[in-house]
Amino acid sequence: MFALTTFAGEPMSKEWAAERQRWEPLFEVIQMKGQSESHPSLSAGDEFAVNYELWDRGNLVLQPKQPGMIQHEYLREALKNGLKVEQDLRANPFKYGMAAGTDTHNGLTAAEEDNFSPSSRAPSPAPTAGTRTR
Repeated sequence: MFALTTFAGEPMSKEWAAERQRWEPLFEVIQMKGQSESHPSLSAGDEFAVNYELWDRGNLVLQPKQPGMIQHEYLREALKNGLKVEQDLRANPFKYGMAAGTDTHNGLTAAEEDNFSPSSRAPSPAPTAGTRTR
């Protein structure tokens, strides 16, 4: 996701970096499946990066991770690398706003724990969810 080359493996150019910045302004840093902010091996000593909802066993088709892949998969490293690239190319391919969500795909939000609707259950809360007896 955040390699310092193009998707075809070519060296990054100013034009390519600018296109990424234009078409990829937002990154989903956390959702129901896990987080993509940081990995303990990349953020040593950071108490907020210690084994927190990691998916580092494989990619979407469960192909095992290869050595060197993790350093190009987490947002904190991308933000740092983007600043370095910007010094050289005058464009930052990894300049992102961040979003986080439940991944329910229904647009609902619920502040009450008993009204929470994760994607692993029914797509919408039950009609009685959120009703409380006093």
